[in-house]
Amino acid sequence: MKMEIDAHLWLAHVREIGPETHKKRRAAGLTPETLYHTDEWQSDTLHLFTPLQRAAMLREKRRIAAIIRATTEKDISFYPMEDPNRPPPDSLARLTDIDLPPFAVFVRGRLPAVDRPAVAMVGSRRPSAHGLQTAYRLALELAPYCTVISGMALGIDVQSHIGALDAGGQTIAVTGCGLDRCYPQSNFSTYMRLLEKGTLISEYPPGTPPYPFHFPARNRLISALADVILVVEAKHKSGTTHTVRHALSRNKDIFAVPGRITDEQSAGCLELIRDGAHPLISARDILEHFQIRTDTPQREAGPVALILNAMTDTMQNIDALTGATGLNFAELAAHLLKMEQAGLVEVPVPGFYVRRRRPR
Repeated sequence: MKMEIDAHLWLAHVREIGPETHKKRRAAGLTPETLYHTDEWQSDTLHLFTPLQRAAMLREKRRIAAIIRATTEKDISFYPMEDPNRPPPDSLARLTDIDLPPFAVFVRGRLPAVDRPAVAMVGSRRPSAHGLQTAYRLALELAPYCTVISGMALGIDVQSHIGALDAGGQTIAVTGCGLDRCYPQSNFSTYMRLLEKGTLISEYPPGTPPYPFHFPARNRLISALADVILVVEAKHKSGTTHTVRHALSRNKDIFAVPGRITDEQSAGCLELIRDGAHPLISARDILEHFQIRTDTPQREAGPVALILNAMTDTMQNIDALTGATGLNFAELAAHLLKMEQAGLVEVPVPGFYVRRRRPR
């Protein structure tokens, strides 16, 4: 690895330096290469760094060989955002067009395609059962045509990722910790699926714990990567407002799922709609917003898509569906249960399934 790239990777590992300090550094004309090669750590040139930050820079410089080795061994890709000789790929270029861009990002999994719109699905960490079902179903129906972005938190986030993965679509998880950590641990199975079929992105280097203040900060990246924001379920003054605020600053459209006025979990969505957000009744609202035809073929078929495509308007038992999809009994039964809960299939007679007709 070249020394110039070492400089960016080194500075990205100095956790004590955040986006605000990097903004001041750029204004002062201090490049990562200049800092990496300096021997004048007490000079006035470095006055914008605190003593703690300078000590951290020296600490990580001594570890540069270990940093390079660990990044390679953990199969983590590194993308600096301000290296003129190594511009970020198109799928990450949007991250440079915000007020406080990340200095760099780390990526695991596969980079998403750039020829499809992206929808950020956000909401409560403690949603209602209806909110979980709605997030799953919307992601399942959007993912064949759009990239689904969320933050892999409990609740709406993880259900959005699961729905997108089950549809065989593209999904991006923007995390608030190092990519060698799964947080929360209860999402480990989804984390492993994202490594295989999705994308994990973080501005924090490997080994970084999930500090609480990281999560509001990562919301600006979720907003930056998305074309529109979809709030599935949120309380009054929910943390979701961070993502919405960043999106509005970039003139992006906001969609919100309406709920009952007496439902505390829907208060945040209803307030957004009152203030001008688009009310969302079905996934078709967003697909029509992007002028996407839903009769276009899917690029990949996830397990749920396989099951839906195998179903007809007449009842079928699980044996027939096993033969039609090629899925084993246990896997098929687990997906059918999720699909029933999400309102995608009905069980008119125990052991028999039929596809529920899509509303609208």
